[in-house]
Amino acid sequence: GLFVQVAALSSAQRARALADQFGGLVRSAGSVHRVQLGPFPTRAAADKARADAARRGYGDARVISVP
Repeated sequence: GLFVQVAALSSAQRARALADQFGGLVRSAGSVHRVQLGPFPTRAAADKARADAARRGYGDARVISVP
């Protein structure tokens, strides 16, 4: 599926708080906690969510594909 990765944080607590602000989820791998939004049905929908994240101060947000 298509997701928007908003941030990757070392603090699980901060990642959960950010995910709550965006209505997203946290995917953890070791000490890295990725805040993601989605899944989105189309690239256009994912791009719109990425643009919204950028407007909210997360200009490094990017669209990713997760199997």
